Amino acid sequence: MYGWTGKKALVDLSNNKVIIGEIDEELLKKYLGGRGLNARLLYDMTDKDTDPLGPDNPLIFSTGPLTGSLVPTNGRYSVTAKSPLTGIFGDGNSAGFWAPELKYAGFDLIVITGIAEKPVYIWINDGKVEIRDASRHWGKDVWETTLELQKDHGKRAQIAAIGQAGENLVGYAAIINNMKRAVGRCGMGAVMGSKKLKAVAVLGNQPVKIAYPDEHLKIVDEMLAHIYKAPGYPARSKFGTTVITDIYIRNGTLPIMNVQKSYDEQATSLTSDKFVPYTTGLKGCFACPIHCSRFTKGDGEGTYGDARSEGPEFETIIAIGPRCGNYNLPSVLKLNQILNQYGLDSISAGGVISFIMECFQKGLIKSEHVDGLDLSWGNHETIVELVKKIALAEGCGRWLAQGVRKISQEIPGSEDFAMHVKGLEPAEQEPRGMKAWGLGWAVSNRGADHLRAFPLAETTWTKEDAIRAFGSEQVVNRFAYEGKEKLVKWSEEVSAFTDSIEMCKMAQMALTMPLEMTARALWTVTGWEIDGQELLKIGERVVNLERMYNVRLGLGKKDDRLPKRYEQPITEGASQGQTFDITQLIDKYYSERNWNIETGHPTPKKLEELGLGFAVRDLP
Repeated sequence: MYGWTGKKALVDLSNNKVIIGEIDEELLKKYLGGRGLNARLLYDMTDKDTDPLGPDNPLIFSTGPLTGSLVPTNGRYSVTAKSPLTGIFGDGNSAGFWAPELKYAGFDLIVITGIAEKPVYIWINDGKVEIRDASRHWGKDVWETTLELQKDHGKRAQIAAIGQAGENLVGYAAIINNMKRAVGRCGMGAVMGSKKLKAVAVLGNQPVKIAYPDEHLKIVDEMLAHIYKAPGYPARSKFGTTVITDIYIRNGTLPIMNVQKSYDEQATSLTSDKFVPYTTGLKGCFACPIHCSRFTKGDGEGTYGDARSEGPEFETIIAIGPRCGNYNLPSVLKLNQILNQYGLDSISAGGVISFIMECFQKGLIKSEHVDGLDLSWGNHETIVELVKKIALAEGCGRWLAQGVRKISQEIPGSEDFAMHVKGLEPAEQEPRGMKAWGLGWAVSNRGADHLRAFPLAETTWTKEDAIRAFGSEQVVNRFAYEGKEKLVKWSEEVSAFTDSIEMCKMAQMALTMPLEMTARALWTVTGWEIDGQELLKIGERVVNLERMYNVRLGLGKKDDRLPKRYEQPITEGASQGQTFDITQLIDKYYSERNWNIETGHPTPKKLEELGLGFAVRDLP
């Protein structure tokens, strides 16, 4: 095969056994790789009775067909398992340099099952896979573990590791590669910790075979030219995702104090320009010309003067900043650092902390519930202390490690402001002022999430673009409901195939890479004759398969909703007066997908059409 190594490693930790096998190319053509391939494997390997923290829940790492080539932004990988946080389909995605190194080491796919007797790590090097003792690394943070393993295997070795949060089975523990790039969502770090697996270290020298090398170089040049000419490139390249804060302040769409507010002038203390004095350099992932990340360092003064890390990204800034009423920039830098070191999803961590802060504000809990800490809004010392307690499973940290949904079930009167969808804490958007994002959250197969649909067109496309693609200029009116079901369906499918070829959405969606250009790049690498429309069809297949995974668990229309808070009007800022009403969109969305409007389930006809006939038996 071109583009692929064609190899998979099945690692059984319970029996200390590794089996190396071949990957079926037809399966790859059907699901592309990455997210799509993982979804099919998880569907086949688990059922409604699978314990997310048990030995039978597989932890699946995979690359995509473009990984390790010259195609811009191809350095991503997906990790998939049944989520311990939500109990449903779960996955996370990260960039950096780990994914291409796995392919250079001779593998496209690693499937890990079982539970080791003692802490271990997996060492993958030029076609060989070994299970090694990690006892000396257990109890250490991500950074310590990474540096120790690189001392053993060389600085070129790429390490994906968990910190103490994963070891302690925090529901929203992350897997961190390159010390600062996170497989953040759905608690994949807890699944890794449950297997007593501390890290997966990879190193290799095997080349990626390209089907049409000359054409490959040509399409890479075309893609680079498109990226450099894209209107959003200068800001994305200079400021990265921090520039989103500026936009959301202007639009009145920041989630502040657990979404009690959507605008606060104090948020201007965290705009993109405010991070420039702390920035020591720009950072790009593998084969990425955008270099949207940055290295930041504290100013050496005060409590947080020693902060240092990559980032923070927009989601982290807001999650442990304004969402918690915190506008102290040095504390945001320090929190970003320790979240990376402990291995925690910053979005869920901020969601949990802001939720209990509001519970405290409303008198539903007292300081003794959280070890005597002061939960007043903006108390950054408390936020730092809570992150440590959660990761280390100390005191109230064990309670807070469950996530918002489970905590809320123990606090009567908190349900209406328990901000989660299907058990996953939401990202840092305000769906009342961004209707497509609200629909995307509601129907997302892994719970409230910005990257499952990622409907950027709502606020970045022109009216002419909207009419041409979706038949209505209202698609780019962020307050309108009209046409948003079409936008979300299309965006979900672009997101799904992008995650499956393991390309970055920054290039494919934010900088509007043409579908046919991406399809041609895929052809040059693999030799597969797949056009842009087929990419969308594969994306649709992936979305439907993930949906069926959750249908098998009993989910449906009743679960496609947002927290009640969003039914109340925004009281300030540029989105003042806006609400979100899911009933305006949900049936239209189901109809657009040719799903059953009464249940929200894919129909047998749709499943057969997509080559998912095997899943029909799982419909109620």
